[in-house]
Amino acid sequence: MATDFDWTGFQALAKRLDDLLAGEREDDEFANDLRRALTFVYTAGITMPTAGDIYEDSGGEAFADRAVDLNLGSDPAKMEAALAELVARVAHSVEAAQPEGDVDADSLQDLAELAATGLLDVQQSLATGSAYFDDGRLGEASWEWSFQFDEWGAQALSAISALHELLWGAR
Repeated sequence: MATDFDWTGFQALAKRLDDLLAGEREDDEFANDLRRALTFVYTAGITMPTAGDIYEDSGGEAFADRAVDLNLGSDPAKMEAALAELVARVAHSVEAAQPEGDVDADSLQDLAELAATGLLDVQQSLATGSAYFDDGRLGEASWEWSFQFDEWGAQALSAISALHELLWGAR
């Protein structure tokens, strides 16, 4: 089977990232823990089968019609508030980890916004597959995660890059 892959493990990685984003941490390791979790999700993403392989392995038949509640919180006001909160949490974490006066406030804000935007985009992209997975619909979950990789993978790289620059970049 072309789609032999640890989908349960991938779901666990996505859940770890989701838990970090849903929490309230702002300690000096928060940004680094986000970077690690996102890097693991991205690494797993580049090793997963392609959506075409998953579709072929399913016999090319359409997936089940059972409905899954995919109300993933796409309310723009809530997303904007979540973004602002995450930017503040990432910025606080980076400031807490740096010696006083070692962080340029404008660069910090710009990079924190870039990281937060990418993180939330990845979280939203993975949420659809996670909803299918939680409903016991592995075929749909695996196809969704794989099919959307071009989008969420690019967002993950952008966020990883911003977090790396925040944590170790030249100041």
